Amino acid sequence: MEKAAAPAAWNPQFGGCRVDLGMKNNHVVRKLEKRQQICTLDQHIEEQFGGGCLLACIIAWVCPSA
Repeated sequence: MEKAAAPAAWNPQFGGCRVDLGMKNNHVVRKLEKRQQICTLDQHIEEQFGGGCLLACIIAWVCPSA
């Protein structure tokens, strides 16, 4: 018995919710374009992604005495 094909809007990544990834209204498109312009990665992080190895930076916080 074959499985029925999932509907086009079915996306298991979103918990199986019906999400229309293809059609967006103009407001959403403008919002995403603006967000894309604002969001930038540091040059060092881009180099690490390009090299295939992302390194972590661990910072120690000094707790104030209570």
